[in-house]
Amino acid sequence: MKSFLTFITLAALCSVFAFKPAPKKALFSLKKFEKKRAIVKPGLYASKFEATNLEYNEFLTYLEKKGAMSMLDKAKILDENWYHLQPSFGEPFLSTYAHHPAYENYPVVNISHEGAVFFCDWLTEQYNTYAKREFKKVLFRLPTEQEWLAAARAGKENAVFPWGGHYLRGTNGQFLANFTYIMESQQKKMREDGTMEINKPLFPHTETSQTRMNATCPVDLFTPNDFGIYNISGNAAEMLAEPGRTRGGSWHSFGYYLRLDAEDEYAGFTEPSPMIGFRYFMEVLEP
Repeated sequence: MKSFLTFITLAALCSVFAFKPAPKKALFSLKKFEKKRAIVKPGLYASKFEATNLEYNEFLTYLEKKGAMSMLDKAKILDENWYHLQPSFGEPFLSTYAHHPAYENYPVVNISHEGAVFFCDWLTEQYNTYAKREFKKVLFRLPTEQEWLAAARAGKENAVFPWGGHYLRGTNGQFLANFTYIMESQQKKMREDGTMEINKPLFPHTETSQTRMNATCPVDLFTPNDFGIYNISGNAAEMLAEPGRTRGGSWHSFGYYLRLDAEDEYAGFTEPSPMIGFRYFMEVLEP
């Protein structure tokens, strides 16, 4: 009887505390920001990671609290675009990818170029008013193509991939990026012009040495390049300063598009896409 009453008491206590709101944690910590940047050249830094759902949602919350509804409408995440990619494939991501804690450290996608620019403006404001900042004045922005390439090559002018090698696999056979792996059974013989014909998988997937992933992966999953930058090829194609331009290929890309000399697979894409995200760069205006 005593144990039963104890159980009832504990259950009652649990029911009370179960509805107590958890303390709100800081989503984007400027205090830790210095560790998240990689130097590209004097006065120019790149984030080591693609902008995440966690960071972008912090920005959207700021816009909402500020009452900037016009900006919020332009910057919002279009979850429904997962469904447009392939209904049966994208449906599981509709209500979870951008909002569930499990995806906090995944790249934000399905946003407009304008939204990424607004985010950079917000981050500039946050940093330049931070009392313990290292630099007096900086500007966060999307990179030019040349700046992106400089960050991706990490000092190796003739690099084929950001990791410096000529192959998509490491010495142990593991894949070095998040992309759509094409099996031999999906390849056809050479065309007359010398190019290989490939049947795009109906249900795309990406491969790593450990597991098969359906789409993006955490922004820090693979080995960084020599500048300490992660996933600059693969995972999410990264917007450039010029609207409708990206570099690096995505989780949905074939391995060719992860090459640093490859053409822009998503050139001309102006609408938010499940394959496209961004990486912010930081220019030092006043040391």
